[in-house]
Amino acid sequence: MQVYKALAQGLIDHGVETMFGLMGDGNLYLANHYASIPGATYIASAHEAGAVLMANGYASVSGEVGVATVTHGPGLANALPPVIDSVRSRMPIVLICGDTAEGDRNTLQDIAQRDLVLPTGAGFEQVRRPETAVQDLRKALWRATAERRPIVLNVPVDYMWKEVEYQHDPLPTADRITTLDPDAMDRAVGIVAAAERPIVLAGRGAATPSARAAICRLAERLGAPVATTLRGKSLFAADPGALGVFGTLSTSVALDQIGKSDCVIAFGASLNSWTTDSGALLDGKRVVQCDTDPQAIRRHIDVDAAVLGDAATIADAILGYLDEAEVPARRFRNDWIEKSVDSEDYEIPPSPTSLVGSIPFRERASNRPIDSRGPSGRSRCRSLHVCRI
Repeated sequence: MQVYKALAQGLIDHGVETMFGLMGDGNLYLANHYASIPGATYIASAHEAGAVLMANGYASVSGEVGVATVTHGPGLANALPPVIDSVRSRMPIVLICGDTAEGDRNTLQDIAQRDLVLPTGAGFEQVRRPETAVQDLRKALWRATAERRPIVLNVPVDYMWKEVEYQHDPLPTADRITTLDPDAMDRAVGIVAAAERPIVLAGRGAATPSARAAICRLAERLGAPVATTLRGKSLFAADPGALGVFGTLSTSVALDQIGKSDCVIAFGASLNSWTTDSGALLDGKRVVQCDTDPQAIRRHIDVDAAVLGDAATIADAILGYLDEAEVPARRFRNDWIEKSVDSEDYEIPPSPTSLVGSIPFRERASNRPIDSRGPSGRSRCRSLHVCRI
C-alpha cells in the first residue's frame, strides 16, 4: 500500500481511534484516508494550534497518546505554541507533519522543520525512507509515552505515494506500576490517618472517571473537602464538599479553609508555584504526593510522603486501610459544607459536563493488584498532601 495508507493503518493498529488536524498538501491524503477507516474519528480544526490543543486535552483526560496532524512550513510553525505548552505539561502527543520534498526549491513552504521543533523541547522523529515509515511512526508513539512529551513525526510529501509492504509490530508493553511500594504506602497512610483537617487535591493527572470516583470515595470516607488545581477546575463541580481551585486563584472562603487544614493529599498534581502560592499554602501542613510519573514527584516542592501509582489504585488502597484500622471520619468536610453554604462568596456550581461526550473516549481498563503492608504507626502529623499537575 502507499505510505499515507500505511501510516493511517498503523495508527489504527496501535489503538489511535481519534486524530485531530488541519489538512494541507503535506498531510491531505493521510488525514483523508484515516477518516475513511471504520472506527476511526478525524476531528478537523480551524487552526493548527487548535489541533494540538485538542490532542493535548485528549491525552490529559484519556491517558492515551494524543495524535494531531498538520502540513509543512507555516502549518507546523502555527502549531508550535501549544507544542511548547504540551512539553511543559509533560503531555504524550505525536504530531504528524508533512515536509517539503528534498530538493524541491519551488515551494514557499520549505523551512528547516527540525531546527524549528527542537528549541521547543519536543522530540523530533524523521521518517528515514518510505520503507521505514511505519517503523518510525511506531517509534514516535513509543517515545511520546516513554518520554512524556510531544514527538513530531516528519514525513516528506514525496514519500506519501510510494508503495511499501505493510507490517504491524505492536508497541512494547509500557512499564505500568501495578504494585504499590509498601514503605511509601505505610508513610502516606500514617500521615492521612493522623490528620484532623485533611484536604484532598486533584490535578489534571487525576481527571479520568475512575480516578475521580475513587478520590470522591476517599474524601467522603475521610471527611475531607476536595479541591483541584486550575487545570483540574470543575472536576468536582457537583460535589458539595468541593473547595474549588486550590492555589492563587482560590476564593477567599476556600483560602480560609485551606489555611485551617493540616494535611494535603494530592493526586495527579505537580504542586507548582501557582497551586501552592510558592509554598505558602502548604505551611504547617504535611503533604502526600501521588503520581504515575516519577519525575513529577518532588519536582516543585518537597513532600512528606510520595507514592508512585495510578490515582484510583492509591485512593482505594488508602480507603481500605482507613476501614481496616477503623479510623473515624473527620468533621472538616462537613464544616466546609456548612460554612460555604452560608458564605456570600459561595456560588452554587453548575452541573458538570461529562468527560465522556463529543470526542470518542475510552478509558483504559486495568487490573490494579495491591501488594503493600498496612500502616506501621500513628505518629502525629499536621498535614497530608498528595499531588500532581
